[in-house]
Amino acid sequence: MINICYNKGAELDNIFNAEKSCLCKIGKVTNEQFDELVIGHQVVKWVDRLKYLGLHFCCQKQLSIDISIAVRKVYAAANVVLSHSRFVSDIVRLNLVESYVLPILTYALEAVNLTSSMFREFSVCWNNVYRHTFGMNTLFNLAPIVMLVIWLLFKRLIN
Repeated sequence: MINICYNKGAELDNIFNAEKSCLCKIGKVTNEQFDELVIGHQVVKWVDRLKYLGLHFCCQKQLSIDISIAVRKVYAAANVVLSHSRFVSDIVRLNLVESYVLPILTYALEAVNLTSSMFREFSVCWNNVYRHTFGMNTLFNLAPIVMLVIWLLFKRLIN
């Protein structure tokens, strides 16, 4: 079947690239060995993890998502934004963080079901970004800041 698709694609000048493709095993068959899959004359590699829509999936008995890479990217982006905005007001820093860092955190999350532990890890990450934005330590309660942000968002929506 794959050879038929490959040949038809070649007729239409659409080449399948085995370098950009991968195979993974999920479920009870994770320990079994399978034959190589060949597209054209290239072998498609077997992987334990794959990246799709910016999320890293772990192929095991169950398909799971590794969010540690996304969290690391959020911290890196927050550090870049905050280090380049040291001498501006807190509101400007907050707008920069919400404009550049929040999309990294929320990208492609609608496509997956978050477990409670994943949601908690994302919440901790975002709260740490807020604390760093306003120069607070980890023991500081963020409730007043969150209320201020909600008020600012409401004010922005009205104007």
